[in-house]
Amino acid sequence: FPDKVQSWSDRLHPEDSGYTFEAFAACLNDRSGRTGYDVTYRLKMKDGAWRWFRAVGGVARDAQ
Repeated sequence: FPDKVQSWSDRLHPEDSGYTFEAFAACLNDRSGRTGYDVTYRLKMKDGAWRWFRAVGGVARDAQ
């Protein structure tokens, strides 16, 4: 995938996009850093098949 969010989001399964983006936004918007990101979603592959992925992450902020 090209290094762009749109190239990823364009391949995201329609049933998975809502909760995937909600979880991502919640993680980024939580200034306390306590909200992690842990979602399972499907992406469409070049051959048209859907494949499951899991993304786990969090945000580390500095004092500023």
